[in-house]
Amino acid sequence: MQTQTKEARIVLAIEAIHTTKKLSVRRIAQVYEVSESTIRNRMKGCLPKAEKRNAQHILTESEEETFVRYVFDLDSRGFSPRLNVVRSMADLLYTTRRATPVGKQWPYNFIRCRPEFKTRFSRVYDFQRALCKNPAILNAWFRLMVNIRTKYTI
Repeated sequence: MQTQTKEARIVLAIEAIHTTKKLSVRRIAQVYEVSESTIRNRMKGCLPKAEKRNAQHILTESEEETFVRYVFDLDSRGFSPRLNVVRSMADLLYTTRRATPVGKQWPYNFIRCRPEFKTRFSRVYDFQRALCKNPAILNAWFRLMVNIRTKYTI
């Protein structure tokens, strides 16, 4: 017999309960080596721990996705999103539902937990590089600015 994960055994046990009316929940729990209370809870609609959202999350999933799109939109327009901007946007989203603002360390923790964000440290600007005039780079930047102006009708 193949070794199966506990989650797979739970799903099989629930399917067996729905298809086989002769066996009790207790007997199916013994056959599939799963806790009887786990099977009953899953049949009532409880989610597994891996799919539950942690209670410490301040924003909902849709708010977080909106927030990530906002930060990437700022970045695409050439504005580097600073931590105080991130905090103020989170405060705006969070205070629409509740009265208290997010904590002081929230932006740091949010950026650390989201793999989409990758922070970079500020680097010293090379003066020789600043003197270099590359028309291809300048033209790309001006095209970006024209696109932004047309997109937002500025």
